[in-house]
Amino acid sequence: MEGSIKGAYVPRNLRASPLYQLVEDHYEAFEGCYDERYQGKYGFWRPVVKDVFLRYLDCGCLHGGFARIRCEDCGDEYLLPYSCKCRCFCPSCSQRRALELGESLTEEIIDAQVPIRTSTFTIPKMLRIYFMFDHKLYPRLCQCAFETVKELFQAALGREDVVPGMVIGIHTWGSFVNTHPHLHGMLCQGCYDKEGNFHPLPDAFDEKKSEKLFMHKVFKMLLVEDKINESVIENLMSWHNSGFNVHFSDVLYPDDRENREKAARYLVRAPISLSKMSYKRDEGKVVYGNQGGEKRVFEALDFLALVSSHIPDRFENRILYYGYWSKKSRGLRKKREEELSAKELTVAEPSLSSRICRRRWAALIRKIWETDPLICRACGGSMKIISFIDDFPVY
Repeated sequence: MEGSIKGAYVPRNLRASPLYQLVEDHYEAFEGCYDERYQGKYGFWRPVVKDVFLRYLDCGCLHGGFARIRCEDCGDEYLLPYSCKCRCFCPSCSQRRALELGESLTEEIIDAQVPIRTSTFTIPKMLRIYFMFDHKLYPRLCQCAFETVKELFQAALGREDVVPGMVIGIHTWGSFVNTHPHLHGMLCQGCYDKEGNFHPLPDAFDEKKSEKLFMHKVFKMLLVEDKINESVIENLMSWHNSGFNVHFSDVLYPDDRENREKAARYLVRAPISLSKMSYKRDEGKVVYGNQGGEKRVFEALDFLALVSSHIPDRFENRILYYGYWSKKSRGLRKKREEELSAKELTVAEPSLSSRICRRRWAALIRKIWETDPLICRACGGSMKIISFIDDFPVY
């Protein structure tokens, strides 16, 4: 009967995915040989890597806890296991995180009436190694990107008392999961003043200055951090192409909600796409392709080492908010609204984050797969969660 009702949800089979099989087959060997084979290339072994790999192996497994879901009409039921919630590793959990961020940004943080655009900030290969070994440099790189946008926009508007809103996602990987630190941003096409009034940018402004401005800010930051010296800067400046790049997309207007939300989701996409990956179990090799159709073959342990290098440290933020969209600015605006509501003796509306930011898993599944996990697979009736099982053993 399973899957016989159109639109009913069929739980995923995580164990059939190539990534799961790869980790299941080779994780112990990978951890055992890491110091000897990969420490020189990717740095010391980080305990968070072991935690993420083991949690991923429990993702979607019933022994990690589950919810019981039963049909109110026919009594049919199924068990829904908990997910691992690993960042920058599990494709399924990353997809959920992306959907949550997309809805949070477009419905709570970004003004629906304000035009926005996306941006990409890239650094040269010579500098990427510093970021791979020192993750504390990433927030500083994000600050360089925001300061570049702020100064560019303020110059275009001819005033320094305004700031743009910007959110930046840190990506550490390239199309073949290779080391490629770069930033993806969403920003408003204009700036806000202290009263919260929006000032759109003129139709034409000099975007070419952004690349040079960003380059000088990164050089200054790395000098302060004692990562490079003046000779490195002189070397890079002498190149015909410095390796720095800043790209702004076309403007996304308020009526283009779908693409605005897609742009927000892209900020937290997973390094690995299962649709581009195949695992040759008998040979111990991984084949991974890019969007252009090119494919590369990796040894199983080499691919695990490459993927593990993109796992963020504990408490390391990979999404950062700046300017009018910063957490501090949003908190001050919320406080002012609450004070105004108190003076007027009115009840403030609950924040959108309490209603939207953490969507129920059922709504997210409907959005991704266009199937409803609360439709009975046997009779098409309505199902509901009747309990959560966390403690073992259960008899």
